[in-house]
Amino acid sequence: MDVIDSPLLIGRDHRRTQQFLLFAVAVSIGASAFSSISLIPGVPFVWQFVYVLVAVAFGGAMINAYLNDGLFVSTLIAIALPVGWVLTAILAIGLGAFGYNSYVQAGIVLLIITAFSLGGGIGAFIVGAAADAS
Repeated sequence: MDVIDSPLLIGRDHRRTQQFLLFAVAVSIGASAFSSISLIPGVPFVWQFVYVLVAVAFGGAMINAYLNDGLFVSTLIAIALPVGWVLTAILAIGLGAFGYNSYVQAGIVLLIITAFSLGGGIGAFIVGAAADAS
């Protein structure tokens, strides 16, 4: 059995895996759009809605683990959120619109967020797989 056919890593159903990977892309694009909107000076404080994106990402990771058993896909869904933020931050720093002075400062902050998302994705997989087992 090779890695591609491993249901623990990729999932039992390849079609459902593709659907959840498209969901991860949508979460990443949504996070990037949300982060871009929050950088506009005239827009009121909208960062309290970040919890909705976090709930959607981690909820999707748990649903993937419950329906499809894919650890790799569940962590990709959780990591899609900071990937969108990273892409927006890189663009914003390049345009001079971000509050960080250098790529190093922004990179450290975003690396910490990504590490928490990776742990959250693994935790979401454990919760979803445990719910599937019961």
